[in-house]
Amino acid sequence: MSKVARRFLLIFTLLCMVAITAFLCVFLLFKVRDIEITGDVVYEQSDILNVCGYEIGDNLALLSVKDEEEALVQQLPYIEDVDIIRHFPSTLEIHITGAKEAACISSSGQWYAVSSSGKILEAKSEADTGVMQVTGLMLTDPKPGSQFQAQDEDYQSAFQTILTALAGMDGLGDFTTLDLTDLYNITMNYQDRILFQLGSTVQLDYKLDLGYRLVTQKLESNDSGTLNLTLAGDVKKAFFTASTSGTDTSGNTSSGGEG
Repeated sequence: MSKVARRFLLIFTLLCMVAITAFLCVFLLFKVRDIEITGDVVYEQSDILNVCGYEIGDNLALLSVKDEEEALVQQLPYIEDVDIIRHFPSTLEIHITGAKEAACISSSGQWYAVSSSGKILEAKSEADTGVMQVTGLMLTDPKPGSQFQAQDEDYQSAFQTILTALAGMDGLGDFTTLDLTDLYNITMNYQDRILFQLGSTVQLDYKLDLGYRLVTQKLESNDSGTLNLTLAGDVKKAFFTASTSGTDTSGNTSSGGEG
């Protein structure tokens, strides 16, 4: 046997040994011994494992995760996000981010709880207290686990804009009602004491931001009345009409806080 042939045989033998070692490590050493459910406790571990199908003894290195993450989000509505993490040599972590009800939508005689991302959580016979109750929005084939879909794209866009804006301001829990019946006369109720008149959908996110800053930073915590934001996109001001002891007083304030 020539020197070149011997060298080739040696290299081939070493590669085979490496491949066999890797095979043994993957199929014999990296077995799942522990499955940990971390994060928000919104479902029992058995419910989660029934959906993703993981079992003790599975091969950790060869487990798929993407399809299982998607299945958990779709089939278990109160899961907003999932991150499945392999911890070698033997632990599988399923980290859960729970979905929280941000609003309750009235549609076709039913109420639907939705998260801040627009995910439908469940159908209800009555609206929950403590969350924003939405009227004037008709949903198409609403199913728990799916994203809400309005029958009209303009209504879809308006509601999504409002959800996103309020979530960004951490103000979802402050509004009790939202009326989208007329997209030229959108109204919201802040803490059951200040009515937001938003007008049309033009610069809707700006109107919400301005109004929320005014009621949280400029007005007193016991003020009540109407905050007219219909022209805020043009004049950069909101006009507040206060109701105190049965007497109405009027004034206006700008985004800079000037009275």
